[in-house]
Amino acid sequence: MQETTTSSRKLTVKDIITLTVLTVLMIVIAFGLNTATMFNHILNLVFAMGLICFLIAPLYVLMAHRVNKTGTIAFFMVAYALANTVMGYWYVGLFIAVCAVVCEVIMFKPNSYKTPWKNCIAFGIFSFTMLSTSFLPLWLFWDKFYATSTASGMSAEYLNTFKNFYTNGGILTGIAAFTVCAAVLGVIVGYVILNKYFKKAGYAD
Repeated sequence: MQETTTSSRKLTVKDIITLTVLTVLMIVIAFGLNTATMFNHILNLVFAMGLICFLIAPLYVLMAHRVNKTGTIAFFMVAYALANTVMGYWYVGLFIAVCAVVCEVIMFKPNSYKTPWKNCIAFGIFSFTMLSTSFLPLWLFWDKFYATSTASGMSAEYLNTFKNFYTNGGILTGIAAFTVCAAVLGVIVGYVILNKYFKKAGYAD
């Protein structure tokens, strides 16, 4: 087996372009689905993040196999972190950055990004991290979060439902379990798509 050198694990310009394109696509899908489910509080607050993670997981699997280098999952997690920081939620951005480091530790060994069970763990952590961006502002700075959200157009009814769901331990545990399970299932489906279509088309090896 060919030894993986340090230089071969560094991100190239081609890798960064691949990561950028797929990250933007995942963000567009996430934003679009979240917006599309706003009409129903239960659908949006309980199921949206899980559905988002399920849908973007195949893109993550493709990205992991195409790049297969340290920094792959951190790249798009840091993109989310920066977005939250720009919106004023610096503490959420910091939390995402810490979780990105944890994921990279898990994926540090060569070819970890081509190992299905490691991708399931890393993407599962990612999914919980993304869910956390919803309730951390509520838990830490509810008054500021409420004022900012109402000013941006969210209804008081939605925000009160949001608070009731995400401060109830049982409901939040159920939402978290659904989100992580959906993410892992998405990775499994991603591998089916990878083997059946992407590899045959030459998009991944």
